[in-house]
Amino acid sequence: MKVLIISDNHGDKTILDEIKEKYQDQVDGMIHCGDSELNDTDGIWETYQPVEGNCDYYGDYPTERIVEIGDASFLVVHGHRHRVKQDLSYLAEAAKQKGLQFAFYGHTHIPKVDQIEDVYVINPGSIAQPRYPYSVGTYAVLEWTDTERRITYYDRDHQVYDELSQEL
Repeated sequence: MKVLIISDNHGDKTILDEIKEKYQDQVDGMIHCGDSELNDTDGIWETYQPVEGNCDYYGDYPTERIVEIGDASFLVVHGHRHRVKQDLSYLAEAAKQKGLQFAFYGHTHIPKVDQIEDVYVINPGSIAQPRYPYSVGTYAVLEWTDTERRITYYDRDHQVYDELSQEL
């Protein structure tokens, strides 16, 4: 199974359309972790499953959602309500309380993977406004089988970002 995770495009709909066209037949689901700055009635949401970010003023997005893809479930939030800039343990605990092993978030614009106890907390970075120490926009694809899990990060040109990609 494969799931694409993207966040913080901040009004850049072109990149969402481009990634949709590239991946819609290659992944089993597409998740958006907030701050799209698009209206919640936009047709792009027929493909992506979004949550509300702190800059999403145009509609009624859910503040969090549990996304089920195949035999896996993921907690998806933007992160501003879980204080992700201070401490990821709040988000990990929220996932753990729901019986989930994965939590996806945005907000910080910094791509990273953390394991807190049995929960993987994954930020795809910002596709439009990267932050130090990264200078390119990123998104991620999580792939899993019965025996392995891998997160692969990509830049806006869809090139693998080896520095961030890893086995989980």
